[in-house]
Amino acid sequence: MVPPGSRPFWERRLAKFGVEFKSLQRFGETYVQFQDPDGLELFKLTGQD
Repeated sequence: MVPPGSRPFWERRLAKFGVEFKSLQRFGETYVQFQDPDGLELFKLTGQD
């Protein structure tokens, strides 16, 4: 889990390095979904803002 309110930072960082991502909500939590270079799906939970 990353600190609440840090989602914009992670979205900018992923975009800077050309990583495709989706910003989604699940179970009342907002998270960023993306894949690592090997195709493993990863999530960065940001908690409730």
